[in-house]
Amino acid sequence: MTNTPRDLLIELGTEELPPKALRKLSEAFCEEVVKQLQDADIGFTDAKAYASPRRLAILLSKVAEKQPDRALERKGPALNAAYDQEGKPTKAALGFARSCGVELDALSTLETEQGAWLVYRGEQKGQATSALVPEIVAQALSRLPIPKRMRWGRAVRTLFGRCTGLSYCSAKKLSTPSFSA
Repeated sequence: MTNTPRDLLIELGTEELPPKALRKLSEAFCEEVVKQLQDADIGFTDAKAYASPRRLAILLSKVAEKQPDRALERKGPALNAAYDQEGKPTKAALGFARSCGVELDALSTLETEQGAWLVYRGEQKGQATSALVPEIVAQALSRLPIPKRMRWGRAVRTLFGRCTGLSYCSAKKLSTPSFSA
């Protein structure tokens, strides 16, 4: 997968929203999506919010197709706790390797002023933006400044009324995921 930036439109269709609340809802939705993208380390150049009585939308410019890969370094037990006097690995060393999902021989040592430690070094592959956007949008919707959420039966709705649709559109494809907020 190449990481060619593409524009992304996120559009939420709703029942009638109160006109006095449109600007506040639109800005809050955009700010929260931007914050979530930044927290997920997904690059983009600009975000513009749009609103109408039945729509909230965000146009994001040059969104990365995936997160960057990340180098991981996780410090484990001190070497004197990782190996017994005979040089055999202790439960601490074996447990640390297991928690990292590797064999003991895949671990390295890290020497600092405080002593020597077992350390795990690896790489975490970045996830596709398309896989992360639905959860980012759901989180943004749950954090909208709505004083009283509507109820239908047991479900608490995110907005003042029922959501009629949610769409994501990029330069390559259009998807309409199921939505139950």
